[in-house]
Amino acid sequence: MMRLFCSLTLNKTNKKETKEGLELGLSLSYYSRVFLILQFLPLLSRSPHPRVLTILGGHLMSPISDLSDLQLAKPGAFNGIWSQKNAIAMTNLFLERLADEQKESGVVFVHSHPGFVNTGNIRRGWGEDSWKSIAIDMVARPAFWAMGTGLEESGERHLFLLTSGRFGGDGKDKAKNSKGKQGPGLFLASAACDARDLGKSIEEQREKAQGVVWEETMKVFKPYL
Repeated sequence: MMRLFCSLTLNKTNKKETKEGLELGLSLSYYSRVFLILQFLPLLSRSPHPRVLTILGGHLMSPISDLSDLQLAKPGAFNGIWSQKNAIAMTNLFLERLADEQKESGVVFVHSHPGFVNTGNIRRGWGEDSWKSIAIDMVARPAFWAMGTGLEESGERHLFLLTSGRFGGDGKDKAKNSKGKQGPGLFLASAACDARDLGKSIEEQREKAQGVVWEETMKVFKPYL
């Protein structure tokens, strides 16, 4: 919720790109994360209980806007909301495919939605000392106080996700992964640490978009792997 709310504060003129030509928000929210995971896979495979936790949107998945334009490079295609939506959907699809490929090593992947957490990210995009940044912070602060989760509590919840046997382990009341099965795989966790079932919404994207996301992502990574 924090990141999606922040996206609402970004307009179409805020688009920035890395030197590799990647949209900056997508690079930070998606590409850098999955690249780091790929780099650590050899070490993870040696662990008795390997687990990966990434915190972004988890179960807040909606269809990718345009499979032919994952970078939102077409004229008028970019805005902060679509950048975050694409990052969430691409993370789910890529990690689910990666979980299938890592089934023998037993790596468990958890993609969490942290809920409404005041990280300070709400001011991103306006400049820390601009009047807009200060105004947004003043308006949002009561909402964080009324509905949000503190940093300490959020940290405790994510420690639970990293260690609980419910997610791909041997604990009681085993959660089901993104394919509706128990055991290793990708788990989509809510702020309440429940595994969510996206049903048809992920099934349709699995069929239409997963292969495209995987191939395009690996194409971006090819020079560095």
